[in-house]
Amino acid sequence: MTVYVNLPPSGGTCMVVGSTSGVVGDSFIVDCANWVDDDRIASYQFFSMFANDTVHKQISFGMDSNPVLYPPLGPINNGYFQELRVKIFDENSAYTEVVVGEIRVTPPGDREADDIMEHLMNKTFGMLQQYADLAARGNTRLINSQVLLDASQLNGISIVAKDDYESTYGEYGTTTASSTAQIRSALLETTSQSSLDSMQDLQLVSSTTTFITDRTDELSHNALRTATNIVVKMANVFDELSSDSDHESMEIAAGGIIGTIGNIFQGVYNSMHSPLYVMDSFEEGVMIGTESFQSTLQDVDSYTQGSTTEDSVKQNKARDTVIEVEHTMTLMTTSLLRNKLPGETATTIETPTMSLQLQRNVPNDLANKTFSIGKGAFKVPPWCAINNSPGQDCNSDQTVDLELYTMPNNPYVFGGDNSDRVSEHSGVMVLNYRNISGDEIPLLNTAEHIEITVPRPTTTLTEPQYHFPEPEEGSSMVFHQFNVSDIDSEVSISISIVPDDLTTRYAVYLRYNERPTAELYDRKFFIPTDLRSNGVRTEFDENVYQYFIDNEYVGSNVGQYYLGLSELDPESRSYTAFISGGNVGIPFTGFSGNYSLLVSFSGCLYLTDEHLWSSLGCRVDSTTNLKETVCLCNHLTSFSSAWVIPPNDIDFDYVFANMDFYKNPTIYVVIICVFILYFIGLIWARRKDRSDLLLIGVAPLLDNEPNDKYLYEVVVFTGRRKGGGTDSKVGFILSGDNDETDVRMLSDEQRKILRRGAVDSFLMAVPGPLGTLNYMRIWHDNSGKGEMQSWYLNYIAIRDVQTGERFYFIANQWFSVVEDDGQIDRTIAVAGKEQMQSFDHVFSSTTRKNLDDGHIWFSIFARPPRSRFTRCQRISCCAMALWLEMLVNIMWYGIVPQTGESLDIGPFSLSPAQISIGVQANLIVFPISLLVIQIFRKARPKTKRKSRIEIAKDQLAQKRNDIDRSSMVSPSHIEVKPNNDKMCLLDDAEKIDTDRFMSIDAMVQSEDNRKRQNNEKKKKKKKKPFSFPHWCIYLAWFLIFLSIAVAVTFVLFYAVQMGDRETRQWFTSLCISFLTAIFLTQPIKVILIGIFVALILKTPNADEEDDAGDDEEEYELADDEEWLHNKPSNYKRERKLAYKPPDPAILEAARENRIKEIKMYSIIREIIFYVLFLWILLVISYGNRDSKAFPYMNNLITMFVKEDIKGNFLHVSTKHKFWSYAHDVLVPGLFADEWYNGDPALDQEHFLSDRVSHILGYPVIRQLRIKPGRCNVPAEVAQTVSECNEEYGFTDEEKRNFRVSWAEPDPNTTVPEYIYTSASELDGYPYLGRHAFYWGGGYIARLTGSKTDMHDLLYRLEAENWIDKYTRAVFIEFSTYNAQANLFAMVVLLMEILPTGGGYPLYRIDCLNLLNYYTGFALFQVICEGTFFAFVLYFLFKELNAIRQQKKKYFKGFWNWIELTIVSFSIAAIVIYFYRFIVTNQIITKFNESGGTAYIKLQYVAYWNELLGYMLGVVVFLANLKFLKLLRFNKRMSLLSSTLRAASKDIISYFFMFAIVFLAFAEAFYLIFTRTVFDFADFVYTLETLFGTMLGKFKWRSMVEASSVLGPVLFFFFVLTITFILINMFLTILNESFGDVMRDLAKQSNEFEMVDFMLNRFKLWTGVGMPKPKPQSPLVPNNKVNTKCKSLEETIESFPDKVDQLLESVTKMYFNPSDPSFDTYANTFNYQQILVKDSNIKQDNIKYKY
Repeated sequence: MTVYVNLPPSGGTCMVVGSTSGVVGDSFIVDCANWVDDDRIASYQFFSMFANDTVHKQISFGMDSNPVLYPPLGPINNGYFQELRVKIFDENSAYTEVVVGEIRVTPPGDREADDIMEHLMNKTFGMLQQYADLAARGNTRLINSQVLLDASQLNGISIVAKDDYESTYGEYGTTTASSTAQIRSALLETTSQSSLDSMQDLQLVSSTTTFITDRTDELSHNALRTATNIVVKMANVFDELSSDSDHESMEIAAGGIIGTIGNIFQGVYNSMHSPLYVMDSFEEGVMIGTESFQSTLQDVDSYTQGSTTEDSVKQNKARDTVIEVEHTMTLMTTSLLRNKLPGETATTIETPTMSLQLQRNVPNDLANKTFSIGKGAFKVPPWCAINNSPGQDCNSDQTVDLELYTMPNNPYVFGGDNSDRVSEHSGVMVLNYRNISGDEIPLLNTAEHIEITVPRPTTTLTEPQYHFPEPEEGSSMVFHQFNVSDIDSEVSISISIVPDDLTTRYAVYLRYNERPTAELYDRKFFIPTDLRSNGVRTEFDENVYQYFIDNEYVGSNVGQYYLGLSELDPESRSYTAFISGGNVGIPFTGFSGNYSLLVSFSGCLYLTDEHLWSSLGCRVDSTTNLKETVCLCNHLTSFSSAWVIPPNDIDFDYVFANMDFYKNPTIYVVIICVFILYFIGLIWARRKDRSDLLLIGVAPLLDNEPNDKYLYEVVVFTGRRKGGGTDSKVGFILSGDNDETDVRMLSDEQRKILRRGAVDSFLMAVPGPLGTLNYMRIWHDNSGKGEMQSWYLNYIAIRDVQTGERFYFIANQWFSVVEDDGQIDRTIAVAGKEQMQSFDHVFSSTTRKNLDDGHIWFSIFARPPRSRFTRCQRISCCAMALWLEMLVNIMWYGIVPQTGESLDIGPFSLSPAQISIGVQANLIVFPISLLVIQIFRKARPKTKRKSRIEIAKDQLAQKRNDIDRSSMVSPSHIEVKPNNDKMCLLDDAEKIDTDRFMSIDAMVQSEDNRKRQNNEKKKKKKKKPFSFPHWCIYLAWFLIFLSIAVAVTFVLFYAVQMGDRETRQWFTSLCISFLTAIFLTQPIKVILIGIFVALILKTPNADEEDDAGDDEEEYELADDEEWLHNKPSNYKRERKLAYKPPDPAILEAARENRIKEIKMYSIIREIIFYVLFLWILLVISYGNRDSKAFPYMNNLITMFVKEDIKGNFLHVSTKHKFWSYAHDVLVPGLFADEWYNGDPALDQEHFLSDRVSHILGYPVIRQLRIKPGRCNVPAEVAQTVSECNEEYGFTDEEKRNFRVSWAEPDPNTTVPEYIYTSASELDGYPYLGRHAFYWGGGYIARLTGSKTDMHDLLYRLEAENWIDKYTRAVFIEFSTYNAQANLFAMVVLLMEILPTGGGYPLYRIDCLNLLNYYTGFALFQVICEGTFFAFVLYFLFKELNAIRQQKKKYFKGFWNWIELTIVSFSIAAIVIYFYRFIVTNQIITKFNESGGTAYIKLQYVAYWNELLGYMLGVVVFLANLKFLKLLRFNKRMSLLSSTLRAASKDIISYFFMFAIVFLAFAEAFYLIFTRTVFDFADFVYTLETLFGTMLGKFKWRSMVEASSVLGPVLFFFFVLTITFILINMFLTILNESFGDVMRDLAKQSNEFEMVDFMLNRFKLWTGVGMPKPKPQSPLVPNNKVNTKCKSLEETIESFPDKVDQLLESVTKMYFNPSDPSFDTYANTFNYQQILVKDSNIKQDNIKYKY
């Protein structure tokens, strides 16, 4: 294995030219010269280093070796000196770092500062808008170079201003500081527009941002927010690039990012303790009446007395900023540690505002170590002593990451009520353990404490108080007192007493709330503390003069503490006994000197996950002193419960002060719109509730007989299928064990019935009980119009009103002449248990019930009419639920903390905080919503409605009374009522009189039936369901209005506090989640419940349950109940006709008519849809083509191909002409010329000479060579010719590396032009030339650097004979982008060198429109593309459905293949479109990451773009061609297709003959003219030329010159044979077929009748013209034909009735009805009549049985 070492650049020097000292804003010129590298110098990176700062502050990077630099202001603590350094990189990222020198950059003077300030203010506020222009250009280097200069000048101004106004700093804080703060905000906004595509971009932008935020006391809230956004953006890019970047580049970029993070933390601290009042007021928009920010600065007195931004608002802004920066900090540390190995040197980043240390190691190497960072330290016990928490694995061999960082000030100043427990000058120290995945390892309840040393800020230390002790008379003590006011901090107390004379000894007594005595005290100690063990002290040791009292003593004892101090006399005899603890008096000798006393408090606090300060689990160690606090903690994270997350706080003072409509328009508009929609919906719902009252009742069938008193309730459930409702007349026959009904009709005079998804109830009266029902025969007459002909029946439920017994007839079928099996007449058996519990029936009924009634939002529109839960109540409940959801959403908006622990379920992750918020939100919304809904559902009505059965019975009684009144005529009067019912479709011979009297069997069973009914009535009644009293409804309404009022109020408060911008963001997220819940989550829940019920519970007919029975009075038919009037003596039951099935022929005619109607609508729909599809297709197709592409291509051709003045590429035929072209045309065209005044075009680097085309990367010259000696020289000339070489071929291509001038192969050569580069490295693909197919690799000459560098390279290559006899192709390749036209261009100039000698030039320029979404019509284009995708999916499913239905027959249709091709090519175009989009993004990303220095080749994306064009072209062609199909009903268009169809066989045969003759001529022309005529140079060109000759395009002279005899002869016979014979034969075939079609109508299309049908329908719709007479309804018999027959049959049938009436009249006239013998006679007569009639009925039944 051979290892090559990439050496860094060497041999050069860098130095500062001119002065090394200047004022900020002055330029420094650096000269780097003589740097060389085998891999070419790629870039120079300049940066400065400050003393005591490890962060590289990048100033510039690029390819310029002599840049003009503008270094930042030097550090003030180092006399403004800084070190200037440079890194020189080669193309393989190897670099050499050189110290250029030390420079000094000082602040400007007062006058210069004023000028700079005015200039910067003009930039920010004036009309120049330079920052806005910079941001719009998006050039990272340009933006940061300008912003870095301005930021440095601004930092210098701040120092001057602070020095000048130090005595009046308040004025500086309100005027100058606010002005500079506004400028910094503008600088940050400009920097935020920088593109971050590489690690160099990150280094530059992070350095710039660090300088902008350097003055943390001049950062406003908005500036902090913008800086946070920049940091988040940089961290995300840093994380993406970290896996492919070297560690040193990462640390440089990370240093700038961490420095900015530290500045943000410090800025948050300053914003709370030293706010910018004017800036706060300006950003909050409270400066009413000021014209601008500048004018506001003239009067600032009103803003210096107090902040206009309330503390709570500032705290919220600080919290949001700190939380987001914390998350960014975690991402940064994870990225930095990703590539570290265990035990590797720790990464340390030191900045003035933050210190960071990161290391990866195994726990054993971290045990008992002290990690010092900044001025603090952590001492960590062994791993197993701290990782003993439940669920944690004490594996000392696992890899862990350690993250430590400190900040000099505390940014966590928003901890609510307890934030004041931390000193405002206290620092913050953070220690985190993480696993190798970056997740935090929670260390809870550790076995050993973690020792944390926190430095005490010197600003918080008070000077000791000197005391001159004077005891009270009679007392040996002097007393001091101090106060402990903090309740929860668990403070510890340090008491320091230092005497002037170190030999002095004190006894000290401590007591809470009272003065101590020698006998009564809480604590007693001695000063010095080692009094018992030491003798006389002569040296000072502060530790022995300090006494520590831990927090266990203080506890919650808040208040006064008293110290009693006595000086001891060591010469006293009781001294020894006293200090040994003996019960003796104090050996008091009087105070001999003075002493100092200092009482200090210490506490150990940590920040919980809720960002509150707590001391739980931490205590102060006794080693704490005045300089540092030592804390012992048993955790590194909060172990308090994270399951209760408090909502956002409301600052009512701020809310009430900022409730202006103009400040918060969004929330007010939302509230107004919601209430307007609610009231409109309430009005609509009330009207629908009133209309639903008509649907509650039971409609008595119109054909009910008035005297029939046995009742059945018939409930019909119509399906929800499209077109499932009907206007056709529906009839049925119901059959039971005892009897069956006549033909009965479903009808209602008050409302429309049998609508789609409707539930209709009818009351059917029959003479007596039918017994157990067996089957139902049901049909309709197909008399509806259009879609209302067919009917989809789910099922029918029939209830015996008397017994309550229910029967179900489940259909779930179409009654339609065109759907399913085409039947409109079906017999349905009564459903058994298995059918009732089938999955389909249970699932459909349950789902229907849950959607119509259970889904609170859908039920507003689909509410079951019989439910007592009205629409008004439902819409009010929805309004309440909406407002409550808005309330809980805004209460916890944006405060979900990111904790280390989470519950992972597949790809989903739930943290305890998220679960907590979900539970709390549901506890607010769910209980009250459930209570209100259940009250509305379960509350009893105030008074029960009259039974719907009773109402229907009353209607029957009214109908009977009407008949009674109309029947009061003379006894001799006889009336026979004809039957006009159209549904009786029987011949008159089949009529049966079955209703005049009951049969004997029915009379026998009537008594049994009545007994059975009475027994069932006596059964114990079913237990009624639970219900609320009626007054609960008023409670529910009160709860609704109260909930809405409270929710609206607090939503308004929260929105005002958040501000209008954040309110819009919240409302957008709310709408998305709300709509998702309604239209996705809830329906899915309904479907899953339906599946569960259908599979597990199997509860049938859920959709039949309603509240109608509970809300109505019970209907019972009493045992002694009779009709109020007896049957009139002269009333005869109307005879009804039995059912006859429809005639199949008539049914078929109806089916054909309906199919035509459906086909007509399908044709109209197809035309409309297809026209829209074609329009969308054309918009997309032409949208991928740009009208500016041709002018742009022509411009490039003019510059590089047809440059007539300097040289035309098409005239390049030798290598010498090629080099001349390269010098004279190519190189000048690659550079923008100087301006008209001679100034260089510095801002147009990498632009072509047209000044609008930017080069992507750099151009290359690529050559392909062949291997020598690939052919054998004939022996005859071998002595003269030494070698020969063939044409280019893939197998003959040379791929070895050579020395200069192709001297000899050398695999170790370092000259890049002689190193073979593969196609994969160049991202190259095969290229089709004029004479060969060339591979994508080759030998590359890169045209980089200046114009002079390119000329030098070309001269060198020409001198080295780089193009020689083995060269077969030379490519010039480069890519450009024209921002004005938004077009990319790929330029390929090819010179093919053949073995015959000489070169053949060829060029190809592709102009590509790859960035379609950056124009003004981007949104319209996206909509069109989305519509096109929808159309393609629609056509795909349509064709798949057609294949499923037609199977193999589908592939026999010509237009089916067209449809399939359109769909296939459309899908292919969509795939290619998205793939092209991905490839384009990869190219742009590569360009941005390399800073424009990488080689960019557009060949691959150009090929895909070309293929996309082909696909769209085919789709557009076929889509237009399909109009022939849509016009197939036109007779002329049909003739064309019919003619081609008839001539197809002859045309196929003809084409075989034509091909043979044409190929024969082509071969002859090729053999004769191939050597002399270019148009016949190869066989393909010959075919093209001959096809052109057929069309009259030929070059006669060239053929004559090539062959004066054979040329004209061959041409004559070609024209004679092809043009005059074969073409005319083709026309003859078409003429013959056309004549046959015209003569034979059978060969024409049979679809012309659809035209007549559509015309007739059009005339009916418009009333224009007279349509053809409409045929009679197919299922209605011809009245004219049957009138006579029917009249005669009715006369015959009515004769027995007339005889009966005659006999009855005679009897009344000649017999006395009061005579007892009359009853006997009448009974006998009636009994005989019954027997006779019964016998006749039985005979008729046998005769007409069906």
